[in-house]
Amino acid sequence: MGSLVDSVALHYFDLLDPNKTSRIQAGDAAIFLRSSGIADTDLAVIWDLADRDKSGSLDILGLAIAIKLVALIQHGHLPLTENLNLNVPMAKFSGYLPPPTGAAPPPAAAAAVSSHMPGSVTPEPAAPSRPTRPALPGEKPEVFLCAV
Repeated sequence: MGSLVDSVALHYFDLLDPNKTSRIQAGDAAIFLRSSGIADTDLAVIWDLADRDKSGSLDILGLAIAIKLVALIQHGHLPLTENLNLNVPMAKFSGYLPPPTGAAPPPAAAAAVSSHMPGSVTPEPAAPSRPTRPALPGEKPEVFLCAV
């Protein structure tokens, strides 16, 4: 089992944090996560789980969690912390190039890594995303919608 903070998360973190602040602001994260094509209700759940310190921004681990949860939803799994250790194909984000296969992580993003969680994301050829599902009990879509 690999680390949740992998070359995929490092690649996107480097793209989304061009000023090297070690944080991705809510608006930038929202644009990126919406490019996955999944429903805002699912994105609200993802945001609640990824913004662990409720700061309104994501560090590298928060982004890695968000990317993994997007991949889970795109491949038919629920966005639950207990599913973070499932191996699923890499999440797809429209308008963002995926990291090259086998590429080393960007040096600036690699320096931002401070902790790891279990789970891994593996590349796979593009597949259509699954249809959106009804909201889960207790979801707060307004949390994500207000973050933009």
